[in-house]
Amino acid sequence: MKRLLASRWIKAPIFALCLGPLFLLGWRALTGRLGANPIELVTHSTGDWTIRFLLTGLAVTPLRKLLGWPELIRFRRMLGLFAFFYGVLHLTTYLWLDKFFDWPEILKDVVKRPFITAGDPQAWRRTLAPAAPAGVRERDRRSGPLLLAGQV
Repeated sequence: MKRLLASRWIKAPIFALCLGPLFLLGWRALTGRLGANPIELVTHSTGDWTIRFLLTGLAVTPLRKLLGWPELIRFRRMLGLFAFFYGVLHLTTYLWLDKFFDWPEILKDVVKRPFITAGDPQAWRRTLAPAAPAGVRERDRRSGPLLLAGQV
């Protein structure tokens, strides 16, 4: 397994595998199998995959230590970027396809269902968004001691 994980060609199939949920949604859209409420299905699906990729990316370091496979670390950034990608798709689906950028309607929806913001609305801006293009170390360096102290 270590030899397979160390292969320089293994990232391409994993990248394709990570795009699988998007291709599946596209296929379901092309064949008319998105159900009675297609926007809800796309929103929920992209949100679910965001959480799955986020948790998988966060599990890389403990798994690598537990299993003794240091090569797993090569995939953490890619998994984090896919979490960001599906998160952006989720947010775009909600804002554009579901609410059509109707800000008063979005505000009413957030007041009615506060879990939409998932706690601190600035957490996205301070953690995920800077980490996607720059990487975690660069994000921590730019953010300074507040983020490092866990005051997100």
